[in-house]
Amino acid sequence: MTLTLPNRDAADAFLVLMQNLGLTQAQTFADAESLSPEQQTSLFQAWQAAGLITPLPNFPEVLCPCADEHTLRAEYVRLSGARHCRICLCTDAWGCEEGCSWAGPDLCSSCVPASQAQASRATLARLAASPTLRVLAISTQHYEHAQVIAAVVLDRDGTVLLDEVVRADVRIEHGAQAYHGLTADHLAQGVPFSLVHERLGQLLAPGFDVVCWPASFVQAALNRSARANDLPLLPFTHWQPELQHDLMGPVLGSYSHSRASWFGPSLKEALAGVPLPEGTAPNGTTLGMAQRALAVLRWYGEGHDQAAPSPDDEDLGGHGADQCPVCAQALASCTCGEVWA
Repeated sequence: MTLTLPNRDAADAFLVLMQNLGLTQAQTFADAESLSPEQQTSLFQAWQAAGLITPLPNFPEVLCPCADEHTLRAEYVRLSGARHCRICLCTDAWGCEEGCSWAGPDLCSSCVPASQAQASRATLARLAASPTLRVLAISTQHYEHAQVIAAVVLDRDGTVLLDEVVRADVRIEHGAQAYHGLTADHLAQGVPFSLVHERLGQLLAPGFDVVCWPASFVQAALNRSARANDLPLLPFTHWQPELQHDLMGPVLGSYSHSRASWFGPSLKEALAGVPLPEGTAPNGTTLGMAQRALAVLRWYGEGHDQAAPSPDDEDLGGHGADQCPVCAQALASCTCGEVWA
């Protein structure tokens, strides 16, 4: 069966493969419901023939990216039809490693002079003062194929507009549970996702400045949960996805799961000197992460200097630790995943 492009499932599957160290065909296409087995096999074979992916030497069923990044990005653009930078081919879903934002219809900030950073600071200042600001945070049961098990929405003043645990019959990965503290008992006493979905639709409706981190992960989890419950997808076009880079890149940094490293400062470094309101919830909880994101937005939106990573001690994540705070493994080999979501 011929594949008509652009195709969202094909593009999403390719992106999943690009963002992991190695996956089987079944893992790559786990969420590609619209693709037939024949189409999935055909895509995998085409990617191999084009030299985009190659089997691992000792695990021939596991394939990983092998082409240069520009070539890989070109394939993602071909499959997705997504808006992209005409020079580096970055997209909203696959931004530049160092962080970038849109400087024009088909140009990202990494491909223009450094003066473009002024626009980022202006965005931060505008959002920090926006009366329609909404800060969203979610927790999930796992990093891969994540579904929403808790959601929090704050307004500009930090007022909690939504703080709900979702009733769900899912297994919570041990690292995720250790991080956000949610258990099967919490989920059993939660509310149906349909109610959370309805409230999110009201609180994050067009007209509000919606900020979350990382935007692509949060949106994917919300979409996955909506589909699992036969609900319409929430509109995202009015969100602030560029803050993945304009705010959370220069300020909070961007964590690469495939490389096990931060681009930009770590969360610990970004929060250094940022005042947290009295009664801020523990770090890692859904509420705590939303409150910290709002505090960081306010602080840097007021013009304070943005955090910079230490040149002497590379921070691989874990809020400044060299080991994962959940599994105690070296961060380069940590598989908890949800810790960085």
